[in-house]
Amino acid sequence: MSLIMTIFGNGAIVMAGDSRTLTHLAPKTTKQKDGTTVVEKVQGVYNADTTYKVFVCPNNCGIAWCGDAFDGKESMETILNSFIRKNVHADTSVVSVPKLLLEYMQTKHKSMDSSFEIAGFQHYNGDFKQRVYSVNTQGSSAGIDEVTSRISNGIKVHGYSSIITSLWDDVAWTYLTTQDKIDYCRYSYFVTTQTLRFKQKECNVGGPIDILLIQPDGARWIDRKEPH
Repeated sequence: MSLIMTIFGNGAIVMAGDSRTLTHLAPKTTKQKDGTTVVEKVQGVYNADTTYKVFVCPNNCGIAWCGDAFDGKESMETILNSFIRKNVHADTSVVSVPKLLLEYMQTKHKSMDSSFEIAGFQHYNGDFKQRVYSVNTQGSSAGIDEVTSRISNGIKVHGYSSIITSLWDDVAWTYLTTQDKIDYCRYSYFVTTQTLRFKQKECNVGGPIDILLIQPDGARWIDRKEPH
């Protein structure tokens, strides 16, 4: 599990993602003397707190992911870097990226059950329009959802979101400044990780937070972990 989010509106898009990857082991089964079988649930094992979940493309759109981290051969980090390198160029339209990514995943990595958020600004008749998409690769929700076709200011999240969604009731998304969006991302991860710390659950959100700011004139990292 992960926590990724995209906050959009008022000329700025902020995307964020945590860095934790869990490896879920198969349940342990023990056969008893009376012939019954006891299944013991195995908690997720921390694999890394250094996973990249937010990416920036040459056309200044962002991609964030959560869900399956490996397909048995490659990590999602490797897969997305390869997808961007081969399919997204400086002149690639933002609106074409969701379809390109869905087709890429369902063709080359169809076993992976993952969700993506894609966001950026598309140039239309001398102006820039924000575009935010949700892409799911499997299940009943498989496909592309254009979030900004319904709302112009708001937030989209995937992953372990139950803690922060309970705090949304009175958030005035329409009035958030660019700095407010950045601060809200940091606040959301702090509340989530600190709440999980005191619960008897897997701490499946953690590690450094990567935050990407996208505006009509380009994209830049606000927070980005670097190898050292």
